[in-house]
Amino acid sequence: MAQCSITSILRDISGLIWIATYGEGVYIYDNKTLYNIDADDGLLSTDIYTMVAMKDGRIFVGTDAGIQECGFKNNQN
Repeated sequence: MAQCSITSILRDISGLIWIATYGEGVYIYDNKTLYNIDADDGLLSTDIYTMVAMKDGRIFVGTDAGIQECGFKNNQN
């Protein structure tokens, strides 16, 4: 799990738990496995300040590098 500050936690419409961190990107928990999205996965920055779930299921994160939409489906980002 994250070794840095957690900046936001939310549940999306499919029931996934999203955890934004300042330094390690985003973690996603599907009730079985904890996944990590970081720069290797295309995240603009691993320093996440805020995260918002839209009513249609899209997730947006706010970083030093700007706002980015994130997705996670079939255990892939």
